[in-house]
Amino acid sequence: MLVRFKEGFSSPPHIHNITYRGIVIDGEMHNSDPDAKAMWMPVNSYWTQYR
Repeated sequence: MLVRFKEGFSSPPHIHNITYRGIVIDGEMHNSDPDAKAMWMPVNSYWTQYR
C-alpha cells in the first residue's frame, strides 16, 4: 500500500494488527512515541512494525 501524507500530518498514538514496513520515499517522517525525542527519518529510511 502506498500512502501520501499531507504536509504536517499527525496521527494520535495507535496500534496496527498486522506486521508492516514503512519506507520514506520523499520528505521526512517522524515515527516515534510522542514523548520521545524527535527523530526525523530522511528519504530511504525505513521502520518495521511487528505484530
